[in-house]
Amino acid sequence: PMLFSAASLDEASCLRGFGGTKTFREFMRRFDGMRYKFVATATPSPNEYIELLAYSAFLEVMDVGQAKTRFFRRNSEKADQLTIHPHKEHEFWLWMASWAIFVQRPSDLGYPDDGYDLPPLIVNWHEVPSDHAQAGADRSGQARLFKNAAIGVTDAAREKRASLDQRIARMMEIRAEDPAAHRILWHDLEAEREAIEAAVPGVKAIWGSQDLDERERRVIDFSNGRTAELAAKPVIAGSGCNFQRHCWWEIFLGIGFKFNDFIQAIHRTYRFLQPHQVRIDLIYSEAERDIRRRLEEKWRRHDELAARMSAIIREYGLAEAAKAGALHRSIGVARQEVAGERFTLVNNDCVEETRGMADNSVDLIVTSIPFSTQYEYTPSYNDFGHTDDDGHFFAQLDFLTPELVRVLKPGRIAAVHCKDRIVPGGMTGLGFQTVSPFGDRTKAHCMRHGLAYLGTKFIITDVVRENNQTYRLGWTEQCK
Repeated sequence: PMLFSAASLDEASCLRGFGGTKTFREFMRRFDGMRYKFVATATPSPNEYIELLAYSAFLEVMDVGQAKTRFFRRNSEKADQLTIHPHKEHEFWLWMASWAIFVQRPSDLGYPDDGYDLPPLIVNWHEVPSDHAQAGADRSGQARLFKNAAIGVTDAAREKRASLDQRIARMMEIRAEDPAAHRILWHDLEAEREAIEAAVPGVKAIWGSQDLDERERRVIDFSNGRTAELAAKPVIAGSGCNFQRHCWWEIFLGIGFKFNDFIQAIHRTYRFLQPHQVRIDLIYSEAERDIRRRLEEKWRRHDELAARMSAIIREYGLAEAAKAGALHRSIGVARQEVAGERFTLVNNDCVEETRGMADNSVDLIVTSIPFSTQYEYTPSYNDFGHTDDDGHFFAQLDFLTPELVRVLKPGRIAAVHCKDRIVPGGMTGLGFQTVSPFGDRTKAHCMRHGLAYLGTKFIITDVVRENNQTYRLGWTEQCK
């Protein structure tokens, strides 16, 4: 790739796996330093902010770690589950708009929306009852009165198999409203495809192991209106196909967790130059109510993202200068002091504040330094977290540590909290996780400035939580 000066990815979803996929690691390694990079996608995911940060990392806009600590609260029990700090939300979207353009329709850029003014989407949800006679028993053998909700992917697949007959029956009831209409029937399982072919006369289906020429012919026939009904999986025909000329009715025989596949499938008919009102019917079982809730939540956030970014474009245009004013960094800080009978709290640049303290005036120092590039607390050049790497961080700390040694009374303790960090393979280019010995580097730094090493107190964290937040303790990872 580096033989070229520019690269363009027509579909950026290949980067969504972030550091956990070989694809992302290869793209990061092979395209590092390329002068011009462009990525495009119809479905940027606001549901997994880490995916947006992956685009930023590939485009070399901002390191993922820096973006995490600047804009997000971290979930200590779940890796890469990010929540935007409320006071940082507007700044985050302005930052996004500084390198990402969200164009929903020509009017976002000041042009007429001819052909893009689509009639409102009709969405109908159809719930079929679960068979509670098949509720089974719990681990202790106690019979259940009601079936459990389908929580995970395995439960959802089991529920889909159990409710297939009821969902097919509901689909046939919906079809009966207009049997001759052109429709696309979306499904996820092969058993669902076979049931659709058995129940719907004249339907044409496509599937993964099918002859490619035959599959292409069936897609083209449906697109050109020669076939009235097509049965397909969203992962096969949900992206890239244009079905809007002869079809404006989609029936989902089931629902799932993959919002990207879902919204892409809808936009096979609900797209440019669609003159009719598009109807979407979604069939799910009683046990899949939680899946519906999650899907609707992701859909809502998708619409909010599109509206927010379009509003930013309308407000600021495409000029960088207008947005830059809201994204500037500050220099310095206004000193604030609060004092009581037994305490004094000061908010200030810690280097400047410590320089003003008397020699040998402190009995105990307790501090938690920012973990190099891991935490950035403020958009200020004075923030210790505003560093490029460990070397840069400790060069900045060289201004503070001598002052701490000066004010600490001889023989007293300086307790420094730090942490060895797990570094994802996608950030190192190695393809596997490594450990950054940040604690060892901190010890060496302190000793270099004259502090004597007395010992280390290790804080053992909960291994279950640690597993959930880093994924590094799983059997697959151990076997690598």
